[in-house]
Amino acid sequence: MTAFDSNAMLNGVEALVRRALPVAKLQRNGGKPQRVDPAGNVVIRDGTPEIEGEELSPHVYYVAHRIQLEIAAFQQTGVSATDALKQMLASIGNELVADPTLGGLVELIEADAVEDDDLEDQGTPSGEWANVALIAHYATSSLLF
Repeated sequence: MTAFDSNAMLNGVEALVRRALPVAKLQRNGGKPQRVDPAGNVVIRDGTPEIEGEELSPHVYYVAHRIQLEIAAFQQTGVSATDALKQMLASIGNELVADPTLGGLVELIEADAVEDDDLEDQGTPSGEWANVALIAHYATSSLLF
């Protein structure tokens, strides 16, 4: 067992979101945008790994790493903000189903329940946002990487 490359995994998550939402404005660990892009916004937070289990010989940690996605969508011509957000979430879900191991970088990546709410910007079109955690499961011999 070798040490796990968490940066490669996080780059894999970013690539997955880019495939799912190619025209949305995407940033990693940035602040919440002041303005929502017409194609939507996604902020990827690197998150935190949590040890789920451990074996002593050979020494292996089993980790669940929560990567937070903050997703915003505005009403578009003929599409409500709620439906636009649902379409964005469905696209991410389809990518998770198509590649549940991030190309072999993790044992499994899955989505947690979605939290959503209205955007509150005066003078802007109706918008919605959602927070969803992607949980990457992997094993590693060291927690220092």
